[in-house]
Amino acid sequence: MEEDKKSPHAHYKSVADDLISLRILDMIEQGKKISQRKITNQTGLAAGLVHSYMRKVINKGWVKAKQVSARRWLYYLTPDGFMEKSNLTIKYFSVTLKNFRDAQNLLRNHVDICQQSGWSRLIVAGDNDLAEIAALNINSVNALKLVAVLSVLGDGVTVAGVKALKFDSVDEIEYDRILICDVKFLEWWASRGRSAGDERLIHLSIPQ
Repeated sequence: MEEDKKSPHAHYKSVADDLISLRILDMIEQGKKISQRKITNQTGLAAGLVHSYMRKVINKGWVKAKQVSARRWLYYLTPDGFMEKSNLTIKYFSVTLKNFRDAQNLLRNHVDICQQSGWSRLIVAGDNDLAEIAALNINSVNALKLVAVLSVLGDGVTVAGVKALKFDSVDEIEYDRILICDVKFLEWWASRGRSAGDERLIHLSIPQ
């Protein structure tokens, strides 16, 4: 048990579990006709993972399920579910503040290294909060240029006011380094037979 407390992977897994539970509880509260398929589509999570978390929140008494037809269920929060959602929201808020400070320090250090090394043309891979912080830090330094933002979704996504391109656009761009803010980019990179140890990659989304 003591070992888990010291493990960064156990910490990140716990945070991820809480965030997924919070997202699901929030969607159930907001959506009067929510379904597992709708949760899967809106969160981007695998259907099996959503099913697993739905069983978890139902077993814990946070959500009740009502079958309205042979293939259709309706879900709603119980009083315990509302309480747990409030607890998770407060917990997430404190975690977010800490993560923002950590992310800002991490990005500031990497941006300084890029500037000192003469790596002026930078790409941000990701469209999450970490990517937003990365893009803002790059744009704050005159000697650096944010040449592109890459997203698994591509068109229609903006990060720090910049329209994102799809991952495969990277081959058409001249750059010095890629700041990886989403592990999905690393998965895409590896799927093309490229090394995760490529010196042009700066890993930000991997727990240190």
